[in-house]
Amino acid sequence: MSLSLSAKHQRQRHPAMSQPLMLNTRDSDILPVSSNSSPSTYPSELETNSIVRAPEVIPVTIATVSAEYSMAEGEQLISLDYEVFGKVQGVFFRKHTQAQGERLGLVGWVQNTDSGTVRGQLQGPSSKVREMQEWLQKKGSPKSKITKVHFQNEEKILRVEHSAFTIHK
Repeated sequence: MSLSLSAKHQRQRHPAMSQPLMLNTRDSDILPVSSNSSPSTYPSELETNSIVRAPEVIPVTIATVSAEYSMAEGEQLISLDYEVFGKVQGVFFRKHTQAQGERLGLVGWVQNTDSGTVRGQLQGPSSKVREMQEWLQKKGSPKSKITKVHFQNEEKILRVEHSAFTIHK
């Protein structure tokens, strides 16, 4: 958390405190910050014994795509396998699938099969996986001709198993 303080707040001191303070945004308490904290948690603007007061606490939701991606606020993460049939090889289907998955914030993989289909796995918030399912069924790459899509092995997960959306060769 980066804090920007006015000169007035930077000079305030509390006689009983020997350490700088940092606001705990979860319960609005003011907590001491140890002097051996890393730079990301110990703002350089703070002087020793200064007091930080926030005018209000604003809840923030941060979403990132990474191996540490865990259940989004109020939305279940799911994993889903798929196989797409039709003219889906030689038409940049994998590249477009990867790009669409990344646009939606999903992780997983996509690959060609020896039988002429494209298969893969999607992981992420259920609403985004549903959007990707519709894209796989109705759109695909510009030159593809999708005849059918099989979805299977849908399951709820606590965190994603992949760090990105990759193309397997």
